[in-house]
Amino acid sequence: MLGPYLNGQSSDDPNCLTLRMNLDTVEINLHKTALLQTEMDQLPATLAVEASSKCTASIVDMVAALKIAEGMNGTKRDQLEQLNCFLVWPISTAIESCLNLLDRSFNTGDANANCLRVFTSVSKTLLDSKNLAPGLLEKADARLAEFERGGLN
Repeated sequence: MLGPYLNGQSSDDPNCLTLRMNLDTVEINLHKTALLQTEMDQLPATLAVEASSKCTASIVDMVAALKIAEGMNGTKRDQLEQLNCFLVWPISTAIESCLNLLDRSFNTGDANANCLRVFTSVSKTLLDSKNLAPGLLEKADARLAEFERGGLN
């Protein structure tokens, strides 16, 4: 199912996009764990920067998948909406990761803020908000407003 994606091609198959986003979420969690481990064990800062950049790369890939999903119409859109429950975990994880990365000083603030905008927008249109953690979207909106005022790096 992921053949086209793994070969560097884009797929607009809702199943492929959902699986792709879930795999990106696994990568995000792995890199977040590595980032936390570097901080707890006081490992070299370069390891933290690398973990952060790989986490951001997975987030950016998820944004690319969501942009494809946003353009879906007809039966593909219906299929994607049926897969809604499989998108909650990836999007929630991505929002939390963007918020976390905005708090860190890895010079990726603009990229993470832009990704966060996409995730919050898609969450409001594609997901059933009752499936998201209470207050998550409000926290993201507040953080974006703070970022736009220049309150974050």
